[in-house]
Amino acid sequence: MDIITGATVKSLSKGEAVYEKDGTEHKLTGFETIVLALGTESYNPLYESLKKLDLDVYVIGDAQKAGKAIEATNTAAEVALKA
Repeated sequence: MDIITGATVKSLSKGEAVYEKDGTEHKLTGFETIVLALGTESYNPLYESLKKLDLDVYVIGDAQKAGKAIEATNTAAEVALKA
């Protein structure tokens, strides 16, 4: 698994991502999943809809409070251990 930080995504298409980092354009291929971590504002449009379905809903990461990925990972682990 590669983690690329400080890059700007230029384009995404099926099986290909083009990004720029440090003034140089790069292309990634041969992947199935991309995780984008963008912005620093909490965003959680689904919580109320999911809560109405009588499900156990846990809000973590930036949906709870904008923060660092490691904090979201720790919270996810805590929730998983309780569930």
